[in-house]
Amino acid sequence: MSSTAETKKSEEHAEPVKSKCRKLWHVLNSQFILWVLGSVVLGGITAYWNYRNDLRLEDQKNAEAKSNQQRADSEFLVALLPYLTKDRNPLLQ
Repeated sequence: MSSTAETKKSEEHAEPVKSKCRKLWHVLNSQFILWVLGSVVLGGITAYWNYRNDLRLEDQKNAEAKSNQQRADSEFLVALLPYLTKDRNPLLQ
């Protein structure tokens, strides 16, 4: 008898849980909630994509600025090279 009473008690406890799960599933499966969840996921993916793209563009600009600075330094040294070596190397005179 005690096992029958325990079984009935566990069934009574399980039914509200099943009922809550069904209600939750029904709400989550509604068209509006699916649309909202889809929009949030799509918005998150788009925001992440834009963030990564902005970082990539910033890195590209920094690399280009560094390259331009190195080129300018090299051009400056090439322009000064004859003046820096003329007195030290008699063959260049």
